[in-house]
Amino acid sequence: MVKKYYNREEMAKMLNVNILTIRNWVKSGYIKEYKISTNVRKPLYNLEEIEKKLNSNSNNI
Repeated sequence: MVKKYYNREEMAKMLNVNILTIRNWVKSGYIKEYKISTNVRKPLYNLEEIEKKLNSNSNNI
């Protein structure tokens, strides 16, 4: 089964950005964070959604 949601640290590592970049993207509304359940303390992020967003912005340059 392919993992769909990742925590901030995993996402930053996969995208080769700083953890603070992920946090700033959320604060600015650039990406969304998800709470999968009430037991999960850390927010999770959808890799496909973020990659689409990054690719659409690189095409507009």
